[in-house]
Order: sequence, then structure tokens, then C-alpha cells
Amino acid sequence: MKHTRILMIAALAFVLISAEMSAQKFINTVVTLTGTVVDHVTRKPMAVDVQIFDKNQKRIGKSLSNAKDGYYLITGLKPGNTYKVTVSSNNCLKQEFNLTVPNTDKYLELSKDILVIPTSDGIKVPLSVAAFEPNKAKVKFGAEELLDSY
Repeated sequence: MKHTRILMIAALAFVLISAEMSAQKFINTVVTLTGTVVDHVTRKPMAVDVQIFDKNQKRIGKSLSNAKDGYYLITGLKPGNTYKVTVSSNNCLKQEFNLTVPNTDKYLELSKDILVIPTSDGIKVPLSVAAFEPNKAKVKFGAEELLDSY
């Protein structure tokens, strides 16, 4: 009787430990990427595709930013991984950047606002370019427009 009771307790402990280990395989730390997408010139929100790819070029997530406020959200990122984020639309230039998610064991929400460059004809895009040659007083070619705006 005593051995049966010990075997039952051991079997129950084994089942509980196995269930805990199985649950840990399915419950992982989740990281979410959010932000807003705005037009670089007008600063108005834009609707664009935001996609995230892992190191094997497999798409992990996709979001269409809201045209009213530019908000986007992608979840399911893993801590410690580096992802490639692409931003594209018919109305703007395609952009890519890398996103490294910090290691964490708690839920994390990263915020990344994105400025997109529109592709409209005749539009002037402000560029932050130095007007002068490095370590010289010589003005760079084309810098007159930049200096005239000041």
C-alpha cells in the first residue's frame, strides 16, 4: 500500500512537471512593434505596408498602417533576434532597416515612428545635408537652395 501511494505521487509529480515543461514550449516572451508612419514632407499620416522578415527572409508579420493616424502594430517578435523591416507603398519610396530586439523575459512593446518619402512629381524633399565641404569653407554644389531656405 505504501509503495503504491509513493508510485502514485511520483507519477503525479512526473505528469505535472511534464505538463509544465510542455507549456513552456508554447508560452514564450512576446515582443510587439508599434509606431506611426508619416509623410516626410507634409507630416501627414500615410497608409503603407510594414513587413518584418527574419534572418532567413521568412515573413514574420505584416501590417497596413492606418491612413487616419498612421498607426501600425506587428506582434510575435522574439527577444534577442534581428529582423529586417520593409516599408512600401505605391505613393512612397521603399525603405528597409534592421531592428534588433533586446533580450527580455517580459512582454516588450517597441515603438518606431517612420518617415516615408513620397513619390509625387515635382515634390521637394527636405534633406539634412551639410552645405559645406568637411573642414573647409567651400560650399558644396547644390547647397545654395539649402542655404537660401535659412
